[in-house]
Amino acid sequence: EGFALRRKCLDKVISEDPNYADALGEYARLLYYGYAYFYTKDPKDLETGINYANKAISLNGNNGQYYAGKAGLLFLQKKFTEMFAAVDKSVELSPNNITVLGNAALLKIYGGNCTFKQLQDKNAKSGTYESGDCQWQSGYKHALKALELDKINATTEKNYALGAVYFYWGDYKKSQERFQILPLPNFYWYNLWTGINHEAMGDEVAAAKNFE
Repeated sequence: EGFALRRKCLDKVISEDPNYADALGEYARLLYYGYAYFYTKDPKDLETGINYANKAISLNGNNGQYYAGKAGLLFLQKKFTEMFAAVDKSVELSPNNITVLGNAALLKIYGGNCTFKQLQDKNAKSGTYESGDCQWQSGYKHALKALELDKINATTEKNYALGAVYFYWGDYKKSQERFQILPLPNFYWYNLWTGINHEAMGDEVAAAKNFE
């Protein structure tokens, strides 16, 4: 209901002012999160969102949030080369924005074509995985910066990025600590990661509760 209401409101705003860049950028972000969390299942909404993001960027090319929304939509389309470019531009424009940094971390760690072996390569030399189709090291750095800047833990993206990395490294306790900082017991990804971590730590009872 909340998604539909926000969409309706943005439709109205944009119909009244087709060049309202912030509304266009927000619509792109709404469709990104809406598709990611199953509020919409229509793949055409991804292209619609990218069109809104592109128009917002054409009106104001200096807003990192617009590129962040576009990057998320490209991630869902699995267009990773374009996604990485949009992520990099979002961070270039908004290097201290914790939402942009957290989003960049998530997309660079979850996106691309890293193998599990590459994600486990904890001791790789800096720069090994910061270009091409596997850029998890770059995402990890964005997550650490977001963590440093976000003193009150206002955003969750960095925690889900770091939690994934620590899991790949086999540090399941440290991984779970990132998710546990802001418990979201009715959130699919929180339950999934919490269940996986508890299972990896040998607590099958706690794992089962999260998988139910």
